[in-house]
Amino acid sequence: TLTNLRVRRGARMKVNDQTNLTGTLEVSLGGEFISVKRVIASTIDVNNGGIVTQLPTTATAFFKVDLSATTLTVDATSKIDVMALGFLGGGKPGNPLPRIPFNNAGMTIGFQSGSTGQSGGGYGGLGGSSSGTSNPVYGDFRDPNEPGSGGAALFGDAGNGGGLIRIVAQTLQLDGVIKAEGETPTFYGGGSGGGIRIDVGALRGTGQVTANGAGSNNAGGGGGGRVAVYYQNTAGFDLARITAFGGTGNAAPNGSAGTIYLQGPGR
Repeated sequence: TLTNLRVRRGARMKVNDQTNLTGTLEVSLGGEFISVKRVIASTIDVNNGGIVTQLPTTATAFFKVDLSATTLTVDATSKIDVMALGFLGGGKPGNPLPRIPFNNAGMTIGFQSGSTGQSGGGYGGLGGSSSGTSNPVYGDFRDPNEPGSGGAALFGDAGNGGGLIRIVAQTLQLDGVIKAEGETPTFYGGGSGGGIRIDVGALRGTGQVTANGAGSNNAGGGGGGRVAVYYQNTAGFDLARITAFGGTGNAAPNGSAGTIYLQGPGR
């Protein structure tokens, strides 16, 4: 339990326990805050190139950005970014699934074998596939609470899925980006988009919320992730800036679109 916590001037900080702040979490001037467990603060201010992110998924554990604040601000130069931090792509270091020629499978929910062949990873939408299959879709579109899945590779490495973001705020001033996108690999299947849930009173700003699947250079695109936004007022925000597109395939199908669930007052 602290009053204020400021991560500035290119510093990187990780807190391994729940963090309770009576004042402000400030991440600014190129600073990076790595969220491991929930952060509760009166104000969270990410500005001047600040980044909030999570730990990468391993063979046995996944993590998330979990923020709760009265006021959360992300300026136009800053982001909450868990791109490529979800389940591991086929052939990636740390992926316990065996490296088998013509079938380096991607990892999916339960740390199990997922997409095969030249398929993108799937989460809210299926990955594109020219050989093998995408892992099935999973999770609740109303409550995204899982990372995205990795793509598959015939040889080498495929893309990781996107990570997981959970936000609760009375006011969210978003002029930057909240991003849980899949990873575009050098050669094979793209990772799927990850998961984002936002519970907010007032959502404002010119920023974006994205859980898009990744494109691929020679295989299927990753499927889109899942986004759910519960809000009271979005008069200052264009909801079309919330996306969960499938990734573009190359010599293979695109990934399918993921899911976006929006619930306003009185619904």
